[in-house]
Amino acid sequence: MNAKRLKELKNYIIENDGLTLSSDGKIANLKTGYMVSLSGYEKVIKDIKFLELAQVKSYLKKAKRLNAFVGFWVDDGKIYLDLSINISNKKEALKIAKNNKQLAIFDCKKLVSIHL
Repeated sequence: MNAKRLKELKNYIIENDGLTLSSDGKIANLKTGYMVSLSGYEKVIKDIKFLELAQVKSYLKKAKRLNAFVGFWVDDGKIYLDLSINISNKKEALKIAKNNKQLAIFDCKKLVSIHL
């Protein structure tokens, strides 16, 4: 991960209203399951220009340790950064989300958020 790659990721996040990275820093193209954020790993960045290389590297390191993904999404002009896991069963994903005090999960197949 370097400054050039960070610039590419920022552009991708803005163009696609979000992005999920695997722990190796590659774009995760998940087609199934539900993404569930892990409590305690959420960060709000008020503008994409404030997303720093050190932050992304730190989250990738944590993702590797927790066997998780690094998620970015745009809402109301802010960038949300978190660690998330992919759960294949919707009922289980909703339960894990509730236990992690999350407001929603993301359906990777339908590309929609499901609010709790």
